[in-house]
Amino acid sequence: MTLCHSRGGNLRVPGVYDPKYLETESGKCGLFHFHTFVTWEGDVLACCHDLTGDTQIGNLVNDDVYVIAERKRKIMCDYVSFPLCRKCDEPLRHRFPPRDLPPSSRKERNRFFRTLGHYTSCIA
Repeated sequence: MTLCHSRGGNLRVPGVYDPKYLETESGKCGLFHFHTFVTWEGDVLACCHDLTGDTQIGNLVNDDVYVIAERKRKIMCDYVSFPLCRKCDEPLRHRFPPRDLPPSSRKERNRFFRTLGHYTSCIA
């Protein structure tokens, strides 16, 4: 077992949680850039650590997927700032997509995501 980050401030159990510094000033989140989280109800959330649905950016049942994608793109371009973000110490928050073209081959994609793997920390 390894120590874990706080899962957006939702996990702070001594002996399990390893306090990390919080970076709230950047307004950027690698986790938000790389992933889209969908609940069983079709709610699209900004973060997997959102247990209450406070970061909802759309609903796949009610909203067109292109509208949701545009909302997410706007948030990425402006500033990722939900109350949950101010309690976040997720390691992937500090990892951002490459500025050049995305990896084109399966081998390049695997290499790229493998390098992200050693930036994560959670219960093993």
